[in-house]
Amino acid sequence: MIPSYLLSGTIVLLATSLASAGPCRLSSIASSSTISIIETSLQSSETQTATEIITTRETSSTASVDTIQTDTTTTELSIATTAVETTTGMTSDAATTAAATTTTTAAEPLQTVKLVAIGSNDPSLSPAGGIGFSEIGTVTTDLQAINFSANPASTLVFTISELTGQVKVGNGPSEGKWAFYMKANIDYSAVFIVDAAYGRENGFAPVKCQAVNANGYQSFQCKYNDVQDAEFWTCASRLFLVKPGVDFTRRCPNAGTSYKVPVIQALEV
Repeated sequence: MIPSYLLSGTIVLLATSLASAGPCRLSSIASSSTISIIETSLQSSETQTATEIITTRETSSTASVDTIQTDTTTTELSIATTAVETTTGMTSDAATTAAATTTTTAAEPLQTVKLVAIGSNDPSLSPAGGIGFSEIGTVTTDLQAINFSANPASTLVFTISELTGQVKVGNGPSEGKWAFYMKANIDYSAVFIVDAAYGRENGFAPVKCQAVNANGYQSFQCKYNDVQDAEFWTCASRLFLVKPGVDFTRRCPNAGTSYKVPVIQALEV
């Protein structure tokens, strides 16, 4: 048996320690109280019971703290994973956009030329010695044509696509309009200058031409029905494409006589 005066001293010491420690120093109280009881008592069953109770409370408190720490760690890992996935997606989109914007189309190779008729017997060109300079003439509100005059002050130029042979007006009020002809006429057609959309909607065919080296100069040549090289004639000063071998002298719709143009020279500018 433990003497009663020793047991009373132990209880007083335990109560004093609990009061001074307060509720926030549970682990500190448990440790000091346990040491005090073990040192004071020998192997009392009551003392062992008190020690087990206090030790159990300390363990429960520690386990609770560990659980909170584990939950916090799990949350942080989840956030980190989401951030990585989002960043990866943004990088992929940016790379795709950059690849799309670097795609370019090569510019169409063009020749820019002035068209000059050489050796014509057209009386309207006699002041210039049978030489005619190209101009744009009006046919209707929507239709224009290529005319030749004796005026050397003309600055009109055309562009010829080296890939397709398409001819367009290169400057002036009609810049960008295409040269077309009517395929419906089997033997001849005037060369018209119209908007591309208007030409297609009304059955016109694009003129296909090229500048060919010939005897030290560049000769302007065009296909008739995409097969034969057309002959050039003027009808009331207007340029016509005529099927090779056809005499167009008396077939001009706008005048009594048409005149053949032996050569149209393409002067590069």
